[in-house]
Amino acid sequence: MIQDFIINLYNQLFYMSVIATIIGCFILLFRKITDKKLEPRCHYIIWAIFIIALVFPITIPSKMSIYNVIDLSGLKKENRHYSNDTLSLAGSVNEIAIYNNMKNEISNNNHGNEHYFSKLMLDIVFSIFVLKFFRPVVAYLVLKNKIRDKAVKEERIDRILQDCKKALKINRNVSIVKQEDIKGPSIIGIFKLKILFTDTTLLLKDNELKSIMMHELSHYKRKDIFVNWLITFLKALYWFNPIISVFLVYMKIDMELATDALAISKMEDIKDTEYCDVIIEVAKLSSVKVDHVLGLVSTKTKLNDRIDAVFKKEEFKKYRV
Repeated sequence: MIQDFIINLYNQLFYMSVIATIIGCFILLFRKITDKKLEPRCHYIIWAIFIIALVFPITIPSKMSIYNVIDLSGLKKENRHYSNDTLSLAGSVNEIAIYNNMKNEISNNNHGNEHYFSKLMLDIVFSIFVLKFFRPVVAYLVLKNKIRDKAVKEERIDRILQDCKKALKINRNVSIVKQEDIKGPSIIGIFKLKILFTDTTLLLKDNELKSIMMHELSHYKRKDIFVNWLITFLKALYWFNPIISVFLVYMKIDMELATDALAISKMEDIKDTEYCDVIIEVAKLSSVKVDHVLGLVSTKTKLNDRIDAVFKKEEFKKYRV
């Protein structure tokens, strides 16, 4: 019973992935058409339709059916006629019993083979999902344990952090942690927020550190930490459809663009060129992409688009809805 439920579930997931793929194509087309007109956060919000298609079952009702075209009444009559002829040819009760037993045996063998194949495929699909999802979960837990009690206690760092929290109206406790596992500045944590720095990045100038902290705190302000884990889960769940992963990458790019826009809007004392310089410098440091943290440069793809969006923020206002 449970196995049949899971099989039906994955059949539904396959159907949902097809619907989501179609929706994702339309979103990319819309994104291309409105690339220079809509604000990055508008593009990011539109991806909610794509996520809904992946999370909630969506069926497309249709009155069209092959059974409306083909008349099966004559076929049923022919089957009954053929069945009656078969029974008359059998000639005796014993022959009919032998015929039925052979038919049942063949049917049971076919059902057994189908059941074994379905179970095997289910084990493979579920194993890959577990591997792909729990790998970042384990990496997250290991990193959380390694950075425990490594908070930085410096007056300069704390002053910049408090200024950033005040600008974004964040009241939660946030710790600055020094570590070397994640090379690029990142934010981690759901209940206990931590911004990760390395020895090199902590030596940056005040304005550079402020740009980094504002970006990471903007991720928290926009609830991107939860969305990032949802993306990680969906990538693992729909591993059998690589196109879904491509769309989720574009969604994360729009997430970074929207986060840049929020961070810049709250920093009046930092020029756009300074912020872009920080993005470029951090991109040089970040060599490994990880799913369990959100960094200033989560992905190096479309880095030029991020810089262009920073300088074109005034143009977006003309089309603001």
